Amino acid sequence: MSLLIEPIIEYLSISRTLSKRGAAWELFSEKAHDGTSIHYLTAIKKELKESNGIYVFYDSMGRAIYVGRATKTKLWNEANNAFNRDRGVHQSIWGVSHPTNNVSRVINNRQIRKIEVSLHEVAEFFSAYRVAPEHINTLEAFLIRAFANNLQNKKIEKFKLTKGVGTVPTED
Repeated sequence: MSLLIEPIIEYLSISRTLSKRGAAWELFSEKAHDGTSIHYLTAIKKELKESNGIYVFYDSMGRAIYVGRATKTKLWNEANNAFNRDRGVHQSIWGVSHPTNNVSRVINNRQIRKIEVSLHEVAEFFSAYRVAPEHINTLEAFLIRAFANNLQNKKIEKFKLTKGVGTVPTED
């Protein structure tokens, strides 16, 4: 009998790194700065590449900010896709835009505005759980609904009653 849910990694500090081709960010690299392998991270990446389940991103205060699932793809691929996905107005913070060119004068009255951000710009920690395939959708829906006021997920999964015991989530 398989477990309903099993932790693969919990509250791993994200050290985003460019992918091999430099096209996107990855959660972490299993290589140290000197190019040697960090065996622990190599093992974690292998587990994520082989497993389906649920993952959670957290901000710098340890608050859950995004919950996702990997049913058809593996956790490593799905989490990295979410890490880079453009979410538009659903993922924003209040901030001030500052010049990046050679402006020599200080402007004191910059307006505070909503700034769209990617998950890789705000996520600091990552957890992933191997989940029995028949429970992945239900568990994701439960977590999104439980943390609805904190998460940057744009849709809230709905549950529908089915014949037999329990409920299953539906997608719009």
